[in-house]
Amino acid sequence: MKEDEFKREFRDRSIVLGELRRVGESIISRALVETGSPTLPLQSRVKDQDSAYNKISRKGYKDPFTEMTDLVAFRIITYLDSDIEPIVKKLRTCFEVDERGSVDKRNPENVNIVGYRSNHLICKLGEGRARLPEYDKITDILFEIQIRTALEHTWAEIEHKLNYKSETSLPRDLQRRFMVISGTLELIDRELSKITQESQDYAKDVALGTKDTLTDALSTTSIVASVESFAKKRSIEVRLNFANKDELNDLVQELKDFGVDTVGKFQDFLSRIRHTHTEPGTNSNTIFGLVRIAMIAEDYKKYFRNSFKNNYLLLSDNLPQLTEASGDPNFRIEIEKMGIMIDDDF
Repeated sequence: MKEDEFKREFRDRSIVLGELRRVGESIISRALVETGSPTLPLQSRVKDQDSAYNKISRKGYKDPFTEMTDLVAFRIITYLDSDIEPIVKKLRTCFEVDERGSVDKRNPENVNIVGYRSNHLICKLGEGRARLPEYDKITDILFEIQIRTALEHTWAEIEHKLNYKSETSLPRDLQRRFMVISGTLELIDRELSKITQESQDYAKDVALGTKDTLTDALSTTSIVASVESFAKKRSIEVRLNFANKDELNDLVQELKDFGVDTVGKFQDFLSRIRHTHTEPGTNSNTIFGLVRIAMIAEDYKKYFRNSFKNNYLLLSDNLPQLTEASGDPNFRIEIEKMGIMIDDDF
């Protein structure tokens, strides 16, 4: 196909290609939410006209708009290697996959090869959507989805921009060192996935009160797992979601300053919380409120002397619950003597 003929037809198809990109983004984004796998923002593009023509010239395509599978392309970047397979499995339920065109470059046939790693799916929206008017003219167009980890993406971007895969780009020793990095990143990806899985297994052991974990130093992982288990046993709801994870680190330090520094001590500490401190509508419906009220109930003077860091407000609206937890009707007077301020105007 001549260049002017190709570019004219490309311009004619640009609206349809843009619509396929929009629809694909919507379906893929919804699929990612359903998998629950955290990813970087979804990337998508319609191939640049000049880039497309250069490719058909290089590849010698006879029917470029049928043979070229990446006029519309999407890229999914995960944090963990272990998240890729569930995402690929989900995408296969969303689209009609061209198995002959798809390739998993993360698992090369030759075990001696290192370098570019990415899973490429070649897809169509499929015949099942052809009857719906919103998918008119776009159900039979092939598009590409790349799925890779953040580390694989970083390597691929550097390789692409610097053209390090070219045999003439670098001296052989430097080129080999660059390729070896790919193998190292593959090992790091696998180890990160393994650590993540083992941390989840550890949290389960903590929740079950496995003996081996009881003497472990308190951590954010063990606090969350212990509180989840406690809430389940008490049939209460405790919000575990938090915007700033540094707050959990602060909570670990507060507990250590209070003298609760191991998993076993923390679980014993939770077991002494009275049911009145976990009633619906109280501050104990968050992990922070629950643990801090428990420390106040245990020994409020010790808490404010050793653990309270003035890093959050004590509100007058909360005084009845805090006073009840402390067991001291003079609670406000006593903590104000200690220099603790109560906000009456919030």
